Amino acid sequence: MFHTLPEALKRTEIAAARQKLTELRRMLVSKGG
Repeated sequence: MFHTLPEALKRTEIAAARQKLTELRRMLVSKGG
């Protein structure tokens, strides 16, 4: 799967960060921002 553990952690953190950004955008849009 992953060549190194740090690489796996990086990808996991990036995926989580993207999910948070998506949720924030949904909140702003729902508020009419």
